[in-house]
Amino acid sequence: MSSSCGWLAGCVGPGWSTCPRTTCRRTRRALRVAADRDPAPRLRDPADALRIAPRSVTDVVDALEAKGYVVRQPDPADRRASVVVVTEAGHTVCADVHDARRRTMGGQIGALSAEQRAALADALATLEDTLEGAPGRPAGQRAVRRR
Repeated sequence: MSSSCGWLAGCVGPGWSTCPRTTCRRTRRALRVAADRDPAPRLRDPADALRIAPRSVTDVVDALEAKGYVVRQPDPADRRASVVVVTEAGHTVCADVHDARRRTMGGQIGALSAEQRAALADALATLEDTLEGAPGRPAGQRAVRRR
């Protein structure tokens, strides 16, 4: 796992070892929200997903931008607004974290019986369908599935 992935997954790494756990969680989630949206989300989308005020998400996006994981660009539909575009480095970090979580969860889920794994998969699919219209995700827009 790269050091940037370690920072994102566990709040470790240069300059981030002292940040509060909730800040890291918000930062991780904001990057994931931006990466999972197509087209690129406005600032209000991560704010809605994180359930924080839009002015508070500015600090989170600033931190991601300082690390080179996102850039702000004018919204093509409304040039007064900005969208959050995930950079190649940001996509790499998301993929690294996803792979690390998959490996970790794979070992833990391996302890379940085949029947329990099938029930969990069904429950998670139902949950994902329920969250499809959640705040921060327009109705009918599904999360990007990474396999």
